[in-house]
Formats: sequence, C-alpha cells, structure tokens
Amino acid sequence: MTKEYIFTFDTISQALKFEKDLKKINIDVKLMPVPRALSSSCGTSARVYSDDEEIIENLNKLGLIYHEYFIM
Repeated sequence: MTKEYIFTFDTISQALKFEKDLKKINIDVKLMPVPRALSSSCGTSARVYSDDEEIIENLNKLGLIYHEYFIM
C-alpha cells in the first residue's frame, strides 16, 4: 500500500537540502506549502509517496529527516 509522507522543516534551506539530497538518490519528492493541519516555522514541506516501508528508516539513517509527519 502506498503511503504519503509529509516532512516539515524549521528553515527553507533545510527543505531545499532535503529535496536535493532525495533527488540525488532517485526518490521522488515535491516541495509544497505545509498542510493546514500541520505547522512549521518556514511554511514549506516535502511530500514523498512510497510503498517501501524501509524508505523512512533509510532517510533517517542518512540524517535527512528533520521533522516527520505520517499520513495514510
């Protein structure tokens, strides 16, 4: 089952680095405004769709996760 992961950041530079780093490892990511149900200091979030349960573990090991929100 494909899940939607929403990541929020403290700064826009974190969001841009996250996007750049994910694209380097061929993970499709899209920057967007933070959904109203969530809050963030910079107002930018990233959305990743995946059916690979290990994707978040791998991103965390790479130190790429700042804040994580999970939406089914």
